[in-house]
Amino acid sequence: MINTNLSICIPTYNRANFIETTLCSLIIQAKKYNIPIYISDNSSTDNTLEILSRYKNEIYEYIFYRTNSHNIGFDKNLIEVTNMSSSNFCWLFGDDDIIEDNSIEIILNKIENNEYKLFILNYSTYDKNLLKKVEDRHIPILKDKIYFENDYNQLLLDLFIYSTFIGSLIVDREKWLIEAKKYSGKNFIQNTSVFNYIIGYKALFLSSPLVRNRLGNTTWVNNSFRVWYSEWQDNLKQLNDNYSKSINKFKKDINEISIRNIFLQRAKKEYNYSVYNEYIKNNNKMSKNRKNIFLIISLIPVVILKYFYIINLNIKKPQDYKFLLYSLK
Repeated sequence: MINTNLSICIPTYNRANFIETTLCSLIIQAKKYNIPIYISDNSSTDNTLEILSRYKNEIYEYIFYRTNSHNIGFDKNLIEVTNMSSSNFCWLFGDDDIIEDNSIEIILNKIENNEYKLFILNYSTYDKNLLKKVEDRHIPILKDKIYFENDYNQLLLDLFIYSTFIGSLIVDREKWLIEAKKYSGKNFIQNTSVFNYIIGYKALFLSSPLVRNRLGNTTWVNNSFRVWYSEWQDNLKQLNDNYSKSINKFKKDINEISIRNIFLQRAKKEYNYSVYNEYIKNNNKMSKNRKNIFLIISLIPVVILKYFYIINLNIKKPQDYKFLLYSLK
Protein backbone atom coordinates (compact mmCIF):
# COMPACT_ATOMS: atom_id res chain seq x y z
CA MET A 1 0.00 0.00 0.00
CA ILE A 2 1.23 3.46 -0.90
CA ASN A 3 2.58 5.54 1.98
CA THR A 4 0.28 8.45 2.89
CA ASN A 5 2.58 10.17 5.37
CA LEU A 6 5.34 11.24 2.98
CA SER A 7 5.83 11.73 -0.73
CA ILE A 8 8.74 13.11 -2.76
CA CYS A 9 7.85 15.88 -5.21
CA ILE A 10 10.25 16.78 -8.02
CA PRO A 11 9.77 19.59 -10.53
CA THR A 12 12.03 19.05 -13.53
CA TYR A 13 13.07 20.58 -16.82
CA ASN A 14 15.68 19.22 -19.24
CA ARG A 15 17.59 17.25 -16.63
CA ALA A 16 17.83 13.90 -18.41
CA ASN A 17 21.57 13.87 -17.66
CA PHE A 18 20.93 14.06 -13.91
CA ILE A 19 17.45 12.85 -12.98
CA GLU A 20 18.33 9.18 -13.40
CA THR A 21 20.96 9.50 -10.67
CA THR A 22 18.41 11.26 -8.47
CA LEU A 23 15.81 8.55 -9.00
CA CYS A 24 18.25 5.73 -8.27
CA SER A 25 19.19 7.41 -5.01
CA LEU A 26 15.56 7.86 -3.95
CA ILE A 27 14.14 4.51 -5.06
CA ILE A 28 16.59 2.44 -3.02
CA GLN A 29 15.06 3.86 0.16
CA ALA A 30 11.55 4.71 -1.08
CA LYS A 31 10.80 1.07 -2.01
CA LYS A 32 11.18 -0.04 1.59
CA TYR A 33 8.35 2.23 2.72
CA ASN A 34 6.27 2.53 -0.49
CA ILE A 35 7.01 6.25 -0.68
CA PRO A 36 5.44 7.72 -3.85
CA ILE A 37 7.64 9.88 -6.09
CA TYR A 38 5.82 12.55 -8.08
CA ILE A 39 7.48 14.35 -10.99
CA SER A 40 6.14 17.27 -13.01
CA ASP A 41 8.03 17.81 -16.24
CA ASN A 42 8.03 21.39 -17.49
CA SER A 43 7.85 20.52 -21.19
CA SER A 44 11.41 19.23 -21.48
CA THR A 45 13.00 19.01 -24.92
CA ASP A 46 15.44 16.23 -24.01
CA ASN A 47 14.64 12.57 -23.22
CA THR A 48 13.45 13.16 -19.65
CA LEU A 49 10.04 11.59 -20.32
CA GLU A 50 11.64 8.47 -21.79
CA ILE A 51 13.65 8.00 -18.60
CA LEU A 52 10.61 8.56 -16.37
CA SER A 53 8.55 6.06 -18.36
CA ARG A 54 11.25 3.40 -18.11
CA TYR A 55 11.67 3.85 -14.36
CA LYS A 56 7.91 3.78 -13.82
CA ASN A 57 7.34 0.66 -15.91
CA GLU A 58 10.45 -1.34 -15.08
CA ILE A 59 11.80 -0.28 -11.71
CA TYR A 60 9.33 1.38 -9.32
CA GLU A 61 5.54 1.37 -9.65
CA TYR A 62 5.07 4.30 -7.28
CA ILE A 63 6.61 6.80 -9.65
CA PHE A 64 3.95 9.14 -11.02
CA TYR A 65 4.72 11.77 -13.62
CA ARG A 66 3.05 14.33 -15.84
CA THR A 67 4.23 16.87 -18.39
CA ASN A 68 3.12 20.43 -19.14
CA SER A 69 2.16 21.38 -22.69
CA HIS A 70 4.55 24.35 -22.36
CA ASN A 71 7.04 25.68 -19.85
CA ILE A 72 4.96 27.29 -17.09
CA GLY A 73 7.92 28.44 -14.96
CA PHE A 74 9.44 27.01 -11.80
CA ASP A 75 6.82 28.31 -9.34
CA LYS A 76 3.78 26.93 -11.11
CA ASN A 77 5.51 23.64 -11.84
CA LEU A 78 6.38 23.23 -8.16
CA ILE A 79 2.73 23.80 -7.31
CA GLU A 80 1.69 21.30 -10.00
CA VAL A 81 3.90 18.53 -8.66
CA THR A 82 2.77 19.14 -5.08
CA ASN A 83 -0.85 19.01 -6.27
CA MET A 84 -0.17 15.53 -7.64
CA SER A 85 0.42 14.24 -4.12
CA SER A 86 -2.17 13.39 -1.48
CA SER A 87 0.28 12.68 1.35
CA ASN A 88 0.44 14.56 4.62
CA PHE A 89 3.98 15.79 3.96
CA CYS A 90 5.84 16.50 0.74
CA TRP A 91 9.59 16.45 0.46
CA LEU A 92 10.29 19.10 -2.18
CA PHE A 93 13.27 17.76 -4.06
CA GLY A 94 15.64 18.92 -6.79
CA ASP A 95 16.00 16.99 -10.04
CA ASP A 96 19.79 16.65 -9.77
CA ASP A 97 20.48 15.96 -6.07
CA ILE A 98 20.64 12.72 -4.08
CA ILE A 99 19.87 11.63 -0.52
CA GLU A 100 22.12 10.20 2.17
CA ASP A 101 21.73 6.67 3.54
CA ASN A 102 18.73 6.17 5.87
CA SER A 103 17.37 9.67 5.19
CA ILE A 104 13.82 8.49 4.56
CA GLU A 105 13.75 6.31 7.68
CA ILE A 106 14.95 9.24 9.81
CA ILE A 107 12.32 11.55 8.34
CA LEU A 108 9.45 9.07 8.71
CA ASN A 109 10.31 8.57 12.37
CA LYS A 110 10.08 12.32 12.94
CA ILE A 111 6.82 12.66 10.99
CA GLU A 112 5.15 9.83 12.91
CA ASN A 113 5.49 11.82 16.14
CA ASN A 114 2.85 14.18 14.67
CA GLU A 115 4.52 17.10 16.44
CA TYR A 116 5.84 19.32 13.65
CA LYS A 117 4.40 20.99 10.57
CA LEU A 118 7.74 21.68 8.89
CA PHE A 119 11.13 19.99 8.66
CA ILE A 120 14.19 21.84 7.40
CA LEU A 121 17.12 19.57 6.59
CA ASN A 122 20.81 20.24 6.56
CA TYR A 123 22.70 19.28 3.44
CA SER A 124 26.24 18.73 2.25
CA THR A 125 27.53 20.26 -0.97
CA TYR A 126 29.35 18.46 -3.77
CA ASP A 127 30.88 19.31 -7.12
CA LYS A 128 28.84 19.05 -10.30
CA ASN A 129 29.66 15.35 -10.67
CA LEU A 130 28.79 14.52 -7.05
CA LEU A 131 32.29 13.09 -6.63
CA LYS A 132 34.10 15.68 -4.53
CA LYS A 133 32.62 16.99 -1.30
CA VAL A 134 32.84 20.77 -0.92
CA GLU A 135 31.23 21.15 2.53
CA ASP A 136 30.29 18.58 5.17
CA ARG A 137 27.28 20.67 6.16
CA HIS A 138 26.12 23.86 4.49
CA ILE A 139 23.99 25.12 7.38
CA PRO A 140 26.30 25.97 10.31
CA ILE A 141 24.00 24.74 13.08
CA LEU A 142 25.52 21.73 14.77
CA LYS A 143 22.55 20.32 16.70
CA ASP A 144 18.92 19.59 15.93
CA LYS A 145 16.77 22.55 16.86
CA ILE A 146 13.09 22.80 17.71
CA TYR A 147 11.27 26.00 16.84
CA PHE A 148 8.12 26.44 18.91
CA GLU A 149 4.91 28.14 17.82
CA ASN A 150 6.15 31.67 18.56
CA ASP A 151 9.73 31.18 17.35
CA TYR A 152 9.00 32.01 13.71
CA ASN A 153 11.20 35.13 13.67
CA GLN A 154 14.16 33.14 14.96
CA LEU A 155 13.41 30.43 12.43
CA LEU A 156 13.56 33.07 9.69
CA LEU A 157 16.83 34.51 10.99
CA ASP A 158 18.43 31.07 11.26
CA LEU A 159 17.22 29.31 8.13
CA PHE A 160 15.49 31.58 5.60
CA ILE A 161 18.41 31.98 3.21
CA TYR A 162 19.35 28.28 3.40
CA SER A 163 15.82 27.10 2.63
CA THR A 164 16.01 28.50 -0.90
CA PHE A 165 17.46 25.04 -1.62
CA ILE A 166 14.27 23.05 -2.14
CA GLY A 167 15.75 19.71 -1.09
CA SER A 168 16.01 21.08 2.44
CA LEU A 169 12.22 21.36 2.81
CA ILE A 170 9.64 18.82 3.95
CA VAL A 171 6.35 20.67 4.10
CA ASP A 172 2.82 20.12 5.28
CA ARG A 173 1.25 19.66 1.85
CA GLU A 174 -2.12 21.32 2.46
CA LYS A 175 -0.74 24.30 4.35
CA TRP A 176 2.08 24.88 1.86
CA LEU A 177 -0.26 24.75 -1.14
CA ILE A 178 -2.66 27.28 0.37
CA GLU A 179 0.20 29.79 0.74
CA ALA A 180 1.99 28.91 -2.50
CA LYS A 181 -1.06 29.69 -4.62
CA LYS A 182 -1.12 33.25 -3.26
CA TYR A 183 2.31 34.28 -4.46
CA SER A 184 4.06 34.96 -7.73
CA GLY A 185 7.77 35.02 -6.85
CA LYS A 186 9.82 33.61 -9.70
CA ASN A 187 12.46 31.59 -7.89
CA PHE A 188 11.63 31.54 -4.18
CA ILE A 189 8.03 30.40 -3.80
CA GLN A 190 9.22 27.35 -1.86
CA ASN A 191 10.53 29.21 1.17
CA THR A 192 8.16 32.21 1.07
CA SER A 193 5.22 29.84 1.40
CA VAL A 194 6.93 27.82 4.13
CA PHE A 195 7.60 30.78 6.38
CA ASN A 196 4.11 32.19 5.95
CA TYR A 197 2.31 28.99 6.90
CA ILE A 198 4.55 28.00 9.83
CA ILE A 199 3.50 30.93 12.04
CA GLY A 200 1.79 29.37 15.06
CA TYR A 201 3.15 25.86 14.43
CA LYS A 202 6.24 23.92 15.48
CA ALA A 203 9.15 23.27 13.11
CA LEU A 204 12.21 21.04 13.40
CA PHE A 205 15.67 21.56 11.96
CA LEU A 206 17.71 18.38 11.45
CA SER A 207 21.40 19.17 11.68
CA SER A 208 22.90 15.99 10.20
CA PRO A 209 23.00 16.35 6.39
CA LEU A 210 20.35 14.21 4.70
CA VAL A 211 20.83 15.50 1.15
CA ARG A 212 23.78 15.97 -1.18
CA ASN A 213 23.40 19.23 -3.09
CA ARG A 214 24.98 19.23 -6.53
CA LEU A 215 26.72 22.59 -7.09
CA GLY A 216 27.49 24.32 -10.38
CA ASN A 217 24.19 23.33 -11.92
CA THR A 218 21.84 26.23 -11.14
CA THR A 219 19.78 27.13 -14.19
CA TRP A 220 19.64 30.85 -13.35
CA VAL A 221 23.34 31.39 -12.53
CA ASN A 222 23.81 33.76 -15.45
CA ASN A 223 20.95 35.90 -14.16
CA SER A 224 21.92 35.79 -10.51
CA PHE A 225 22.26 39.57 -10.15
CA ARG A 226 18.66 40.03 -11.33
CA VAL A 227 17.47 37.13 -9.19
CA TRP A 228 19.00 38.42 -5.94
CA TYR A 229 18.52 42.14 -6.39
CA SER A 230 15.07 42.10 -7.99
CA GLU A 231 13.19 38.82 -7.52
CA TRP A 232 14.59 38.29 -4.02
CA GLN A 233 13.22 41.69 -2.99
CA ASP A 234 9.79 40.71 -4.31
CA ASN A 235 10.09 37.51 -2.30
CA LEU A 236 10.68 39.47 0.91
CA LYS A 237 7.64 41.68 0.26
CA GLN A 238 5.45 38.59 0.22
CA LEU A 239 6.40 37.56 3.75
CA ASN A 240 3.83 37.95 6.50
CA ASP A 241 3.93 41.26 8.44
CA ASN A 242 4.85 39.27 11.57
CA TYR A 243 8.39 39.10 10.16
CA SER A 244 8.87 42.87 9.98
CA LYS A 245 11.39 42.80 12.85
CA SER A 246 13.75 40.31 11.24
CA ILE A 247 13.29 40.84 7.51
CA ASN A 248 15.88 43.64 7.21
CA LYS A 249 18.70 41.15 7.56
CA PHE A 250 17.87 39.73 4.15
CA LYS A 251 17.21 42.85 2.12
CA LYS A 252 19.58 43.42 -0.77
CA ASP A 253 19.47 47.07 -1.82
CA ILE A 254 21.33 47.82 -5.04
CA ASN A 255 22.26 51.21 -3.60
CA GLU A 256 23.94 49.54 -0.62
CA ILE A 257 25.98 46.90 -2.46
CA SER A 258 29.49 46.87 -1.06
CA ILE A 259 32.50 47.23 -3.34
CA ARG A 260 33.70 43.88 -1.97
CA ASN A 261 30.45 42.22 -3.03
CA ILE A 262 30.67 43.65 -6.55
CA PHE A 263 34.26 42.40 -6.81
CA LEU A 264 33.06 38.92 -5.82
CA GLN A 265 30.17 39.00 -8.29
CA ARG A 266 32.55 40.02 -11.04
CA ALA A 267 35.00 37.26 -10.09
CA LYS A 268 32.11 34.77 -10.32
CA LYS A 269 31.09 36.14 -13.76
CA GLU A 270 27.76 37.28 -12.33
CA TYR A 271 28.47 40.99 -12.81
CA ASN A 272 29.50 42.54 -16.13
CA TYR A 273 29.03 45.60 -18.30
CA SER A 274 25.53 44.60 -19.42
CA VAL A 275 24.45 44.24 -15.77
CA TYR A 276 25.97 47.65 -15.07
CA ASN A 277 23.93 49.12 -17.94
CA GLU A 278 20.70 47.55 -16.72
CA TYR A 279 20.92 48.15 -12.97
CA ILE A 280 23.56 50.78 -12.22
CA LYS A 281 24.03 53.26 -15.06
CA ASN A 282 20.63 54.98 -14.80
CA ASN A 283 20.16 54.53 -11.06
CA ASN A 284 19.36 58.02 -9.80
CA LYS A 285 19.88 57.08 -6.17
CA MET A 286 23.56 56.19 -6.65
CA SER A 287 26.31 58.81 -6.68
CA LYS A 288 28.33 59.45 -9.82
CA ASN A 289 31.59 58.41 -8.14
CA ARG A 290 30.09 55.12 -7.01
CA LYS A 291 28.72 54.46 -10.49
CA ASN A 292 32.18 55.07 -11.95
CA ILE A 293 33.70 52.55 -9.55
CA PHE A 294 31.08 49.96 -10.52
CA LEU A 295 31.72 50.69 -14.19
CA ILE A 296 35.46 50.12 -13.77
CA ILE A 297 34.84 46.84 -11.92
CA SER A 298 32.54 45.63 -14.71
CA LEU A 299 35.45 46.00 -17.16
CA ILE A 300 38.23 44.36 -15.11
CA PRO A 301 39.17 40.95 -16.55
CA VAL A 302 37.56 38.20 -14.49
CA VAL A 303 40.77 36.18 -14.29
CA ILE A 304 42.54 38.99 -12.40
CA LEU A 305 39.78 39.45 -9.81
CA LYS A 306 39.41 35.71 -9.35
CA TYR A 307 43.13 35.31 -8.66
CA PHE A 308 43.23 37.96 -5.93
CA TYR A 309 39.91 36.91 -4.42
CA ILE A 310 41.06 33.31 -4.06
CA ILE A 311 44.22 34.50 -2.29
CA ASN A 312 42.09 36.59 0.06
CA LEU A 313 39.76 33.68 0.84
CA ASN A 314 42.63 31.32 1.60
CA ILE A 315 44.13 33.83 4.00
CA LYS A 316 40.96 34.88 5.86
CA LYS A 317 39.06 31.57 5.57
CA PRO A 318 35.54 32.77 6.43
CA GLN A 319 32.99 30.22 7.60
CA ASP A 320 31.77 29.50 4.06
CA TYR A 321 35.11 29.86 2.29
CA LYS A 322 35.06 26.34 0.77
CA PHE A 323 31.68 27.10 -0.78
CA LEU A 324 32.93 30.46 -2.07
CA LEU A 325 36.08 28.89 -3.47
CA TYR A 326 34.04 26.37 -5.41
CA SER A 327 31.74 29.08 -6.77
CA LEU A 328 34.80 30.79 -8.28
CA LYS A 329 35.77 27.78 -10.40
